[in-house]
Amino acid sequence: DISHISNADKFFGFQQGWIEGGQSLESVRYLQVASVNQLSPEENENLLELLTGGNRPSAVFCAGDLLASAVLKACAAAGLSVPEDVAVIGGTGITLAEHTSPTMTVLAQPMTEIGRAVEAMLVEMIRNKQNRLPGRYISCSLVERASCPVEPCG
Repeated sequence: DISHISNADKFFGFQQGWIEGGQSLESVRYLQVASVNQLSPEENENLLELLTGGNRPSAVFCAGDLLASAVLKACAAAGLSVPEDVAVIGGTGITLAEHTSPTMTVLAQPMTEIGRAVEAMLVEMIRNKQNRLPGRYISCSLVERASCPVEPCG
């Protein structure tokens, strides 16, 4: 499943940057849910418990920006300040992230480059009559905004 590998790679990249920024991974949580577009009532309840519990994370990384915006909303509902209490990072880089409050730090996915790589892979698969090819890695850039400055936060 390419999307699972991609999300894991995003999180690994975030972890590297977090450590380089002088932060501990001990209290970082990866939020994985059924839909990247919204939280179910049970998932929202679990998130609120995580944010208000005694072992609250210092950062939450979400594979998608819509999910990260739900985390921002949950932080506000729990009376938490972002990024002072909890840093929030989105993993897709959609335009919405510029309009959240606070504005959201994201990993911006290079959709044009990804599309070109997929096209090239499909053409290669057709030409060589192959069902599978090794995956391709395309780096993405961090867009620093208020929800998690690059310098240590939390």
